[in-house]
Amino acid sequence: MKRKIVALLVMAMICVGGTACGGAADTTADTTSEATVVDEDVVAPEATEATEETTTEADTATEEDAAATEATTTTEDGVATEATDATEDTTADSTDAAAPEGGDADAKYVVFTDASNEEVESFAQKVVDAVLAKDWETVGDMIEYPIGTEEDKNLCNNKEEFVAYANSTGFSEEGMTSLAAWDNADLWANWQGACIDNGNIWFRDIDPEKKDLKIVSLFDLREAGGEITE
Repeated sequence: MKRKIVALLVMAMICVGGTACGGAADTTADTTSEATVVDEDVVAPEATEATEETTTEADTATEEDAAATEATTTTEDGVATEATDATEDTTADSTDAAAPEGGDADAKYVVFTDASNEEVESFAQKVVDAVLAKDWETVGDMIEYPIGTEEDKNLCNNKEEFVAYANSTGFSEEGMTSLAAWDNADLWANWQGACIDNGNIWFRDIDPEKKDLKIVSLFDLREAGGEITE
């Protein structure tokens, strides 16, 4: 009898223990399930936010790349435009600096004539040689009339009057000596014409189209009308 009672007690204890274990297992399973659900609820938004942040960063990077590309294109276009402008400016400067038609690249006398350096200097030397030789016929052909003034009583209206004046009155020996010491390399010019021997003789281009160089002032025979001021 005692053995039966003990056996029943043991079975009862086993049953109670099994039930307790089952409840504990269920509780553990429920808790785990709830934890999983909670974790999923928590993790999911974080994952979504991370994904959104990654997408936003990628979009931002794409926009920045696009802006950089546009800026680069604009800069390149700007550089190209500036280079074109510089080329145009250089071409314009070169055109402005070009010599006048028919003249030298470094025309020294363009201020009063289109004649070349050689033409101007050759005429100057011809004048000097003829005056020093007192070849008044040749000099007379190179003068623009009238020359001299009524006030100085040496007005010459044509070649004949000049030749007569030069043969009868002539020019000072001082002037002739100064001219003999002059060098063609010292020829200079301004808007009034070319100057020989510090103003003792002036000549200019009377007809620019024909490059017609003529003497307008010779020693005391000053230019009629007084245009020569220096």
